[in-house]
Amino acid sequence: MIIDGFGVSEQEFLLFLYDERALTANTFFQKYGADADSEFWDRKYDGQTPLEYARNSALEKLEIAKMEAIIAVEYGLIDKDIRFSSIMNEREIMNAERERMLKDGKMFYGLSSFDEYQYYNYIRNNVWSELVKWYLDTTKVTEEELYPVYEQNKDMFTLGIELKYMMLRQDGSTEMLTQTENDIPKGDMETLNTWYELNELEAGQQLSKVEYKGEIVDILLMSRKEMGYKPYSEVKQSLLQINAENQLQLMVKERVEKAKIHIDRQKFNSIRF
Repeated sequence: MIIDGFGVSEQEFLLFLYDERALTANTFFQKYGADADSEFWDRKYDGQTPLEYARNSALEKLEIAKMEAIIAVEYGLIDKDIRFSSIMNEREIMNAERERMLKDGKMFYGLSSFDEYQYYNYIRNNVWSELVKWYLDTTKVTEEELYPVYEQNKDMFTLGIELKYMMLRQDGSTEMLTQTENDIPKGDMETLNTWYELNELEAGQQLSKVEYKGEIVDILLMSRKEMGYKPYSEVKQSLLQINAENQLQLMVKERVEKAKIHIDRQKFNSIRF
C-alpha cells in the first residue's frame, strides 16, 4: 500500500492483522455463534468471511496509524524514517543496547527487549505524544470551546458515590460506616469488594452473612449518594489534553479520507494469518 506517498509493507500490515485475530473471532461468535474451527476464517457469514472482515479492520487501523506518523513528519515533530524496515532496524539497535546495559548492570526504564509489535506501538505512542504536545503548544482553545468538553466527559471527573451502611454483628452490636470508594485503601480488597456489592443495592437492602474482618456480619445499606463532580476549574488541564486528542483524531480521520491511497488488491487479498 502507498498512502500519500509513504509505502506500507506486508510485514507492517501483518502486525495489525494478527492483532485482529481474537477480536474477529469474538465478534463472529457473538454475532453468529461461530466457532473458530479449521474452516472458520474462510466460511461466509452474511456474504463476508472472518478473514475478509479481519483484513478490512486491520487496514482501517493501519491507515490511521500511518497517517499519524505522516502528519508528525510533515510538521517536523519527528525526524525519523517511518518505513517499517527502518523502525525494526531501530528495534534491533535498542535491544542490543539494552542487552549490553543489563550485562553492565546499568539502569534503564521499560522492557529489556522489544518484539516487533511492542516496539511498533512504543514508537506509535511516542509519535502520538508529540502530536498532542504540538497541538497543545500551537492551538488556543477558548472557554466556550472547552466547557462543552467538560460536560461531555463529566463521568471522568466524578467525586464518586458515598455509601452509608450499618454492620450488624452476631452479638447484636452495630457499627455505622460512611465511605466512598476512594476512602478504602486499595490493598483492602475485602472491604473494597464489599463496597462494590453494596453499591449494587438500593437503600434498605442488605447483604447477609458476609465475612468481614474475620467475622460473619449482615450489612444494611442505609443510603447511597452521588457526590457530584470536580469543578471545571480543577480539571481544566485534563480537559485541554482530552480536547487535543479529540481534535487530532478528527484531523487524522479527515486526512485518511482525503488521502491518495493505492493498494495492491491482489496481494492484499492473498494475505492470511
